[in-house]
Amino acid sequence: MKPNIPTIKTTHPEMRIELLESAIKTMEQRCIELMKSNESLSVSNAQLSIQNDHLSVKLDQLQRQRSISSQSSMGTSKVRKSSVGSGDERINFNKVSNGNVCSKMLTVNAY
Repeated sequence: MKPNIPTIKTTHPEMRIELLESAIKTMEQRCIELMKSNESLSVSNAQLSIQNDHLSVKLDQLQRQRSISSQSSMGTSKVRKSSVGSGDERINFNKVSNGNVCSKMLTVNAY
């Protein structure tokens, strides 16, 4: 972005000095605006990094809670037994369910 500097086309030295002074003031104001915007950007970047740290801590806590809950649910699994069949062959179905995990075990016992 080019600064708006007026073109000097006058032959009077006093006018040239006034135009140069106004151009210098315009450039100084623009520099001050840029410095202020850079400061606000650095502040917002710092706030974003703090929020990212906070989110990563929360994510770590959630992952720890998930691993602890999955371990505790694996320890307290419920086993339901049902048997189907008659005579010499009996099939036992054991359904183990704990939280999100559900598995079936099939055992065949021949008598």
